[in-house]
Amino acid sequence: MIVWDRYQGVEVELPEYVESGRYLLLTDTLMNGKLLLNSGTPLFSYGEAQFRLDNDSCSFLDFALPGSETPDQLRAKNAVFHIARLAETTGEQASPLLPSELAEHSELNELEKALDSIVKRGHLHEISRKPRFNMVYREEVTDISRVKKVANGAVGHLASHSEDWYRRTLSGVLPKRLLSLVSDDELGIYENRVYVSLLDALDRYLSRRLRDVKALRDQLKRAINLTESTELFYRLRETLCALWGQTMSEKQTEASLNSSEGTLELLEFLQKKISLLRQENLYQALKGESRIPRQLRPTNILLHDQHYRHLRTLWHLQQKEAIAGRDTPSEIVAGELQFLNSFHHYLVLLVRRYMKANLCVTESGGGYEFWGEFFDVSEERDGIVLRFKGRELWLIPGLCCEEALNTMNHDGSGRIILYFFEESQMRQSVFDTQSSGKLQVNPLDFYVEEKLKILIGKFLWYPLTCSPLA
Repeated sequence: MIVWDRYQGVEVELPEYVESGRYLLLTDTLMNGKLLLNSGTPLFSYGEAQFRLDNDSCSFLDFALPGSETPDQLRAKNAVFHIARLAETTGEQASPLLPSELAEHSELNELEKALDSIVKRGHLHEISRKPRFNMVYREEVTDISRVKKVANGAVGHLASHSEDWYRRTLSGVLPKRLLSLVSDDELGIYENRVYVSLLDALDRYLSRRLRDVKALRDQLKRAINLTESTELFYRLRETLCALWGQTMSEKQTEASLNSSEGTLELLEFLQKKISLLRQENLYQALKGESRIPRQLRPTNILLHDQHYRHLRTLWHLQQKEAIAGRDTPSEIVAGELQFLNSFHHYLVLLVRRYMKANLCVTESGGGYEFWGEFFDVSEERDGIVLRFKGRELWLIPGLCCEEALNTMNHDGSGRIILYFFEESQMRQSVFDTQSSGKLQVNPLDFYVEEKLKILIGKFLWYPLTCSPLA
């Protein structure tokens, strides 16, 4: 199948392994026989690694699969959405770094407050210590001295099993063993399975939440450490601090850091308690047998028992806080397309901020002038393009990167892939773009504006400072 490669700017044959968002369809196509994709739609994964377009079978790269995001990636993604919306109203005044509103995610939510209260009052521990159960009876041949309740068929069984007689008398038989009813405590009632399933869900939630809050705390620590850094040139340090100051003041940053530290302490306490409960006898007896539908049955125990009734509260709050992951394929693809558009607008914001801050650049007739020379900035299908003195610099938004395209020229022109996030690129320098043709850009990077300054600056300054033979 022929598709449009946004990164290279050419039509190509669809490869076997596909980067999510890189290729545009040129015709209406049915994906996996169930999802209609219109012409011009980028190819996004909706959770399945392998897919089929007409007669072509391909696979998405693992990095791009929905649900595989790290806490940093999720936070950066939410930040891009927020900043893109903010830029629509405030323009270049919007800060390209992590918005202060997202720092509020370190505060305790409704589920965590309720779980803290219920754990400290001991309701979950009481369920584990004295669980409700059903009394189940089974028939068993038992020595006469141990019989507590005789089974209904004991006489018939004794008549046909002389080995269970002690001796025979004139009046009948003295039994040595009898068929009796032995009681067992059946712990696998519905309410206990709800309890075990809830512990599993809370453990997963707390682990994910801890990673998220720790990542946010580390980001805030890095922001505070900028002011005391001795490794940075003082002007760069002042620029970075001023940029972060557009997002949060020093007091707000410290307050958010203290809030995240307090939240972490409580989350670690709750995770430890849940972990201990999962080691108790009730959980160990029922683990692996606790599949419960999302909708709870309103049983008398769950409604009225002084301990079990709190399970319903935690169950509903946990369902509310759980990551959705239940969207239809079309909704997932629409969400990925919305994010790619937001990331495009985020890059537009960065370019406009550069033009606004550069004293050598002035607006002129719908374009810009650099030292009296006109150059154009426009948004096109593949990304943002700057044209100056017969040269072009393409800034193309991408979601992930698995290969170097090597399309940058020594004069700063060419096609540069601005990737949203890639673990191996977290410490990448802007100077690496000359050899790799790619650059990571996202709101978690304090150097995000500096990267664009160097990138665009070289493109603009090169014809003015270098001879044609350079």
